[in-house]
Amino acid sequence: MTISKNKHYKDILFDSPNFNKKIIDSLPGIFYFYHVTKEGVFLKRWNKKHVTELGYSDQELLNISGSIFYTEKEFTRIKKTIEHIFIKGWNDIHTTLITKVGKRIPYYLQGYALHIDGEAYFMGVGINMSKQHKLKKKLVQSEKQQLKEQLKKKEIDDLLNEKKRELLTHVISETHTSQNIKNAREKINKLLTKYSETDVCDNLKEIDNILSQNISKDKQWEIFKLRFKEIHPSFFNNLLEKYPNLTNSELKFCAYLRLNLSSNQIAALLNISKEGIRKARYRIRKKMDLDIKDSLEKCISKF
Repeated sequence: MTISKNKHYKDILFDSPNFNKKIIDSLPGIFYFYHVTKEGVFLKRWNKKHVTELGYSDQELLNISGSIFYTEKEFTRIKKTIEHIFIKGWNDIHTTLITKVGKRIPYYLQGYALHIDGEAYFMGVGINMSKQHKLKKKLVQSEKQQLKEQLKKKEIDDLLNEKKRELLTHVISETHTSQNIKNAREKINKLLTKYSETDVCDNLKEIDNILSQNISKDKQWEIFKLRFKEIHPSFFNNLLEKYPNLTNSELKFCAYLRLNLSSNQIAALLNISKEGIRKARYRIRKKMDLDIKDSLEKCISKF
């Protein structure tokens, strides 16, 4: 715009209707200027976003009643908001405006009181909150989905922990049983050595055979392995994939370590001595090529 040297800048910038219109049209939202009378509230001035967002023409908007943009129930809230504008000088509200074609759009409105020649007016800006509402809805949906996944994960974790407790209970029971059988057989063998030629010895040998066959190691292992796979389904496959030279007894040993069983518990389950535990650990570490500083338990816990 070219400014004549003969005119004062104030006259051009502040008294120019074109300049004022550009300011109003550049506002980030719908602009409105309402006249408040006993008959209602009537629109006197607006910007182009008022036209494009609500769908009414400039001719339709002039002196249009503010009630046209709301449901009857919602306009009751709007009237109370307008009353408070003139009490404290301004007010705001989150509401829903209805376009000419009936579409409902969420808006955040602010209004400021004005008095001109004894007449009441208010003006303000309304921000279309559709994007914010969509984002909020997505956030709520995301939070619901996240909560659902957390509950599902908790349910799975609870089930897994229950299976772990069942497996540990089974292992401890087997350990006690194995230890008791071992102790009983040791006492029987001592008696057999001491009383090798008595009739009682035959009965003791029979009892010893029954104890040795009470539950075979293979059967114990299969039961354990089934329960163990419920907790760590890929453990054996992953372990063998990286260390294919591990034997079945070494796999058992690794599985027991994965459950954080003590050396005494493992010794009872595998029916080996403390020295046997030390040798088993040495063989496994060698096959895994572990450094002296590396923890066998930590390595196994990764599978």
